[in-house]
This record gives sequence, structure tokens and C-alpha cells, in this order.
Amino acid sequence: MSVSERLFNAVFYALRWRLRWSRPTYCPRNEDKAPLFRARPHLLSAAERIERRYHLRDFRGRSTSVEYRESLYVLELMERFFPAHRLRDPVRALDVGSKNFAYARGLHHFFRHAGETPDRWS
Repeated sequence: MSVSERLFNAVFYALRWRLRWSRPTYCPRNEDKAPLFRARPHLLSAAERIERRYHLRDFRGRSTSVEYRESLYVLELMERFFPAHRLRDPVRALDVGSKNFAYARGLHHFFRHAGETPDRWS
């Protein structure tokens, strides 16, 4: 490597070091969740049950409608096909090929509360 190339690399390395770029923290704008249940009011009670079971009150207040809906959907599927109350040993999970991570919070809450007994759900 020539002297000029080393000097060039040294200067731009110092610049890159001082001017690091990082993404801002993701903070979704909250959206009203009532329209999700207008067409299907019978789903509201199921959503409230899941919200209590997985402690989603805060999530409901600071999420988009898509994130909330997909998280509820994933939680319902996970409960149906992989009952959380039966988990006793640590579980390692890998989500391969996520389409948009809108449901990631649902997965997080499912595994976070796995193994809890029903008396802790309220």
C-alpha cells in the first residue's frame, strides 16, 4: 500500500469513527384500536383475554393497529398449538424469514410469560 493510500485510509477511518451513523430508536405512533373490532365485535372479548394473559395493556397504548392485530393473532395461534402453561424448561426460538416483524412483540410476550400458572394471568 502506498503512502498516499495509507494517508487516505487513516483520514477517512478517523472521519468514519467520529461520524458514526445509527438508526434512530423505533417508536411507533399509537393508533386507535377500536376500528379493529367494529366489524367483528365478538373478537373483542378474546382480545381482552389475551391482553390480560400476556400483559399487553402498555403495548396496546403504544403500537400501530397492524402490530397489535398481528401480535394478537400470533398469541392466539401460539396458545392453540403450543400451550404456554406446559413450558417448564428454557426454550430457544429462532424466527426465520420474518416478513415485517409486526408480530415480534407477540412472540416476545408469549415466551416471556411461558410457564406461568393461570392465577398469575390477571
